[in-house]
Amino acid sequence: GPGRQTLVLARELRSKIRAVDIHRPFLQQLEHSARAEGLDRHVEAQLGDMGSLDVEPGSVDLIWSEGAIYILGFREGLKNWRHWLRPGGLVAVTEISWWCEDPPPEANAFWDAAYPSMGTIEANQKRATEVGYEVLDTHRLPVDAWWPEFYTPLQARIAELKANQPDEALAAAIAENEAEIALFERHALSYGYAFYLLRKTG
Repeated sequence: GPGRQTLVLARELRSKIRAVDIHRPFLQQLEHSARAEGLDRHVEAQLGDMGSLDVEPGSVDLIWSEGAIYILGFREGLKNWRHWLRPGGLVAVTEISWWCEDPPPEANAFWDAAYPSMGTIEANQKRATEVGYEVLDTHRLPVDAWWPEFYTPLQARIAELKANQPDEALAAAIAENEAEIALFERHALSYGYAFYLLRKTG
């Protein structure tokens, strides 16, 4: 994304941060924001795939990823990233997670199709330890965190796009996003995003 968390980390840590995305306009937006705040010497924006980077093994102190590890899969992503971390290096990652063992059938069917490996917090903690991490902390993101920064702007954008007679592909994408929003409105107590703070072991 446009790197709002990157700017927070740069302000707080004053350390070198490599920010990676596959969408160049997001990186350009980050670079502009970093320059405006005098943080550009701390931020290196890189166009690339977060699962396949030219990073020296054992050179990274912290990997921070919000709402993206699902692209690789939670277990697979953590396993992939581990060799980049120094001994005792940290991962701070958000992952969509079930809050219950027996979710509503409608929600289960949707996410089974969209993200079959989605697990509970307990299942994800186990996956993390299996691939070489100590779980330091987890916490749920509150339900209201989804709306002002994500679903409300998304609904506004959907309304704009629908007003311009979208083509078939865009109409399908709009319908998929509308279904996800409606599902969350009905079943927000059964799933959501959790933050996992992990430390490399061994």
